Amino acid sequence: MRKIVILTAVILTGLLTAMCAVEKDKNTKDISVLYVGYSPDKPLPKEMPVRDEDKTEYIERLKVRMGSYETLLKKHFNHVKTIDGSDYNEALSDDYDVTIFDGMPTAIKEEKRVYNDNNELIEWEFPEYLSKDYDRATITIGICSPQIGQSLGLKNDWLCLCLEFDAHHIRVEHDIFNTPFKVDLTFESKDTPNYIYHYPSGKNVPKQIPMWRVLAPSYNNSALIPGMVSRGNGYEDSPDTEYISSGVCVKDVGAVALGRHANFFHWGFNGAADDFTEEAQLVFINSIVYINQFNGQKPIARKYNDRIQIREVSIAYSLRDVSEESYKKSVQEYERYNAKEIQRRAELIAKQKKGDKLTAPQKFFLTKNKGVLPTLEEYLKNKMGDDFTIFGTDMEAYRKFLLENKAYYYCHGSILNYKFELDKDAQQLGIANNDLKILEESIALLNNTDKKEVAQRILLRYTEQHFTTQKEWENWFQSNKEKLFFTESGGYKWLVNTIK
Repeated sequence: MRKIVILTAVILTGLLTAMCAVEKDKNTKDISVLYVGYSPDKPLPKEMPVRDEDKTEYIERLKVRMGSYETLLKKHFNHVKTIDGSDYNEALSDDYDVTIFDGMPTAIKEEKRVYNDNNELIEWEFPEYLSKDYDRATITIGICSPQIGQSLGLKNDWLCLCLEFDAHHIRVEHDIFNTPFKVDLTFESKDTPNYIYHYPSGKNVPKQIPMWRVLAPSYNNSALIPGMVSRGNGYEDSPDTEYISSGVCVKDVGAVALGRHANFFHWGFNGAADDFTEEAQLVFINSIVYINQFNGQKPIARKYNDRIQIREVSIAYSLRDVSEESYKKSVQEYERYNAKEIQRRAELIAKQKKGDKLTAPQKFFLTKNKGVLPTLEEYLKNKMGDDFTIFGTDMEAYRKFLLENKAYYYCHGSILNYKFELDKDAQQLGIANNDLKILEESIALLNNTDKKEVAQRILLRYTEQHFTTQKEWENWFQSNKEKLFFTESGGYKWLVNTIK
């Protein structure tokens, strides 16, 4: 009888194990995962994004971080490999469905900075960690998103390393919350981060909003670095991107905490796997399953200038700033600043009279002059730039001009030298630069002696093509017009949707 019981138990155990394996395969489609992070067997990273006083605790957490992800991943996936960033090379990702970067690989090309005789930065090339041919499904965690993405022109850029614990303004219908695991997110109404109201986009956001906790309540230690949010403005102006969620940070309401650009998924919340709530762990697993379908895709609209000005936002700032109300607020800020400076100066002078020694920075502070309040004319000249020579202090005329000509503005130049300005060629044609008609009309005008040069400038400005004949332009346009889209974040260009 005892043998029968033992045999039965063995059979049941085998069946349960098999059932679990089947269920795991069913939920994760047998996806293979490569995790790139920090191995405790390796030397510590040379640079650590924490204060000196927090390094000890940060290092202790860093040593167990890879293990926590390995445990979570192996719970859901049959094929998992974890390696240190120093051991990674691009060819390794070819053997796995999804690569996760929670640590930085070795650069394949070092950063380049060139300065002139005045110590001004005149040339800047980002370090490269992956080639532009890289097309593997990838998740980048926290700070890895912009570090890896800068040289690739990803929209998962560096807006702010200030993401905290909660997500908000979430697209709950997205697959990462629903498949293969249906995650019923727990929401709690909390005070809206005050910084949201510093931006025009925060104007109508209520004082309290529903939030979803991503990092467990215990994750409140300053030694654990914050997460990363990317710029939301222009994020979705190409067909290969998806905004999914924002999060509590010191930026605008649309800052991207969770998002996708082509084959790269940005998981902005930073922490070890066991720092996430149970709900967030499942969403992370769902995100791996989700990004897997984008294997073989590469970014179409590459954002090489992460500071590029998005029209709607830039115009909104100008309309807000060119007003009596904004000028008064600016004056009040100067007055508050000066009041603090006066108080600080008095304290240092009193300290000096007592015979106490001042530090070098304190001595320098006493040599500074008080901030001079700007006149209305000075304030507007700073806000309007070159347009001040046209409108002067006539704020209403300037605001009217911006609204009437918004469709013709564009941003051009490099990350070190760029400008947001009116395109007088588009204004002359009277066609918005994000209206497909501007290409069609410009191609037609290539045979017009009076308008040929204007048409050529427009075509070269707003496309990446360099055809020399009208016939070539017509063939390109007719072949691609159903697939063309306009991207501002990608350089104010008409590009071809290669995934359509």
